[in-house]
Amino acid sequence: MDNQEKRFNSLDCNIKDMKLSLQITERRIADMIDQTLTAMRIRDKQRHAEILSSKLEAEAYDNQRRLIMRDIKSIMIKRRLWIIAMAVVAVLGIISLALSG
Repeated sequence: MDNQEKRFNSLDCNIKDMKLSLQITERRIADMIDQTLTAMRIRDKQRHAEILSSKLEAEAYDNQRRLIMRDIKSIMIKRRLWIIAMAVVAVLGIISLALSG
């Protein structure tokens, strides 16, 4: 019985060592997962900030483009009015020449 007790004690020690080794491995894996998740969160926040920055830049460019287009439309309207006025003056000039001559 003494040998059997020694074997059981030895097996019990081996099982305890295996459990401890598994717990240590489990802690290491959990720590690696936590580190990886933390790194992923940091990168995700950085990407989110970059996307927001790009979106703000795009909105600024869009607003600038709209202002430029508004200015161009205003200039075109003024030039169109000038051309119409010149045409009216030319027609009036031709009519006055025809009537005086």
